[in-house]
Amino acid sequence: MKGLKKSASALFMLLGLSVLGVATEKLNNPDTPAQDREELKACILLLGLPFSLQGGAMAWGLYRDNKEGYHLQVKQERDRIQSIFYQVIQAHDGKITVMRLALEAGLSVKKARKFLDEKAVEFDADFEVSDRGEIYYSFNFG
Repeated sequence: MKGLKKSASALFMLLGLSVLGVATEKLNNPDTPAQDREELKACILLLGLPFSLQGGAMAWGLYRDNKEGYHLQVKQERDRIQSIFYQVIQAHDGKITVMRLALEAGLSVKKARKFLDEKAVEFDADFEVSDRGEIYYSFNFG
């Protein structure tokens, strides 16, 4: 369906801009007879502008829908990671490492660290170092 909308938008814009271009070029030609000039103006108003505007409106709608879809995907991914985060810290007495979140949520270490750093600020987390040198984010929700 989106492909059809893209094609229709492109077709409307192509037709509209073509009519506008040709009509404008002929209007600017001093050899064009007065009767033809009136017909060209009508062509611009009745075909060129409406088709161009319709194509532009359709393109804008597609852009807006795509943008909203992207934001929805980002929110869903954030909610998914947050759910995993809460499950892990609940199962491990409020403690989590970057690597555990990365593995559990299927994230890169960089993204997992960024997420945990944001949560650490949000919940005023502490940091602990294990005997093996692992750094734990420690969240106290009690």
